[in-house]
Amino acid sequence: MYEIALRMQKLPVTVLSGFPGAGKTAQGLFAAIMLSLAAGCSPGSGAPLAGAPDEPTARVVLGDSERGTSDGVGPAARFMGLTAMCALGPQRIAMSDTFGGTIRLLNLETAEVTTLAGRPDEPGVVDGSLDEARFASPRGLGCMPDGDSLLVADDGALRLVDLEVKLVTTVAGRSGAPGYEDGSAVHARFGYLIHAIAITPDGRTAILSDRSNDAIRAIDLESYEVRTLSGPADGWDGPGGLAFDPSEEAPSRVWVADTFADRLRGLDLASGEIQELGASKAPQGIVIHEGAALSMGFGDAITRTVLSSKTSSAIATPFGGTFASPVVVDGALVYAELARGSVRRLDLGSLENVLVAGPERPHGHVDGAASDARFEQITDLVAARDGSWVIVADAGNHTLRRARFAPGAAGTVDTVTVEGLGTPVALALAASGDRLAIADYGTGTVLEVEVDATGGLSMPRVRAGGLDGPYDVAWGEDGALFVAELDGARITRVAPDGTIAVHAGTGMPGTTDGAALEARFRAPAGLAWSSGGLLILDVDHGALRWNDFGEGTVVTLSGGTHVHVPTDGVLDAATWALPTRAVAVGPGAWLVTDAMPGTLRLIERDGAGGSVRTIAGSILRSGGLPAGAVVPLSRAALGGASAVAEIEGGLLVATDTAVIRIDGDAIAER
Repeated sequence: MYEIALRMQKLPVTVLSGFPGAGKTAQGLFAAIMLSLAAGCSPGSGAPLAGAPDEPTARVVLGDSERGTSDGVGPAARFMGLTAMCALGPQRIAMSDTFGGTIRLLNLETAEVTTLAGRPDEPGVVDGSLDEARFASPRGLGCMPDGDSLLVADDGALRLVDLEVKLVTTVAGRSGAPGYEDGSAVHARFGYLIHAIAITPDGRTAILSDRSNDAIRAIDLESYEVRTLSGPADGWDGPGGLAFDPSEEAPSRVWVADTFADRLRGLDLASGEIQELGASKAPQGIVIHEGAALSMGFGDAITRTVLSSKTSSAIATPFGGTFASPVVVDGALVYAELARGSVRRLDLGSLENVLVAGPERPHGHVDGAASDARFEQITDLVAARDGSWVIVADAGNHTLRRARFAPGAAGTVDTVTVEGLGTPVALALAASGDRLAIADYGTGTVLEVEVDATGGLSMPRVRAGGLDGPYDVAWGEDGALFVAELDGARITRVAPDGTIAVHAGTGMPGTTDGAALEARFRAPAGLAWSSGGLLILDVDHGALRWNDFGEGTVVTLSGGTHVHVPTDGVLDAATWALPTRAVAVGPGAWLVTDAMPGTLRLIERDGAGGSVRTIAGSILRSGGLPAGAVVPLSRAALGGASAVAEIEGGLLVATDTAVIRIDGDAIAER
């Protein structure tokens, strides 16, 4: 679910994610959402943060999240995407959280992570105090030898973070104006992506890997004059990590991970002569330790290349890839692992690998205590009105999971066995609360089970089969079911006696409104029933469609513009990114989850008009919250929001791998 195209690193990074069937229906249906446009969630883990006196709270009651921007100690910390790190001292590591728009600080002694500068919900390029400063996309990072400042590459500019006076200033280049020009600080231009910065031991010069321009460049840290040491003519192909040999007091050479050329090279700082060190699979980071280059990238091993002999060997570790150059502290390699979104420590003697900060196992299939439970991919949920039990469609694990909450006790999670179940993607609880419909994308069926007061399920019966990618289901009147067929591009009605009939759509993909049986849908993935009609979420088109029962028509209420950047306001002018599930909360009112970057939005329809407003989450606050986190609703992150359910006193919102409980009136305007 978190794939990154290696070659795309010379351009803004795109994150590809999807639900079951994404590749089958419209390839890339759920893709093309840039992490660089969505800057992290707010800090928060454990104790509540300050908010308005009557503001609702959001707390993680099930599962965990892989990414976010929460500060905290060890496993409580979350990162959006660490791409560079350097040592400010023996136990202090500075890190660029690129997709969170922040500079983070890790204390290795305490494992505490704090935000040094920047705000994840306010990306931009603003100089000023550490509190006032903002970063757009901080990448390459270089720490000064005395530990009192660091240099940050940010959106085509070099910015100095002075830790003594607590001030951020732009010292060379120009933000938002990438290019390739040497010269004075004012005239110099850098590429969009400076992958790494290495500062000489005397603190006078910074070496830059300008990946966008396939060049190695240097800047004088007194005059801020910029020059090219080695350019495209020397055959660089996406230069990445940089490293000096710590055994040299005045290094004459910088070692470079030439990422897309799959090799390591040494560049003589005086002559520009290049030494070929050896092959390394797509190396992103490099560090020199005891006469050898340790390099790593998106592969599953770390390569050790001896500088004198150029011989290489793989260090076998459970390594999950990295963007960032690592650092060596007390004989251990400290690095940011991409696969788990965490910072880890590898003892270079014993090869023991341990977590330092971030999630250890944010997703998977783990039952037990609610905070320990892990999910692979939640696509829907239903709950008892009193919140005593919750049933989750864990499509990633091809099963149903159930959580039960006893008064005054921690919740527990178990796996529910349903005979014949393939890939459950959607759930619908009847108004009576005693029947559950399950849309099974894997088998093309809709199952029905009885539900008891504790969330126990009966043996299933097949209500409908032979469906073409059922992706949501909703109860209608008199026990009828409506099914959104994602791959069939239509809405089907299943009568109480099992009779199946097309209710809306021709079965041919399109965006046509009109008579229900002549309308066309691209990818109907969500439904919400009301007595007057069906709200239909056509996710590929980013549209909310309305099927009016009385008139027998389908009209587009909102979206449908392919904008895929969510905006609130007047209903017919509002836009959507990836609307996934909806639930009716009153006449002409629905709550809709918009998965990317993660918001809960309220539709209020009045006659031919209406409005849309976001009540939780933010388009500038991606990622999620760690297990057990409690934050004011205005600071909640709902990355991958997939479903919502009403309960007494609040709401339950599912993300890809967690369930968040909102206590209080979230719908009331504030």
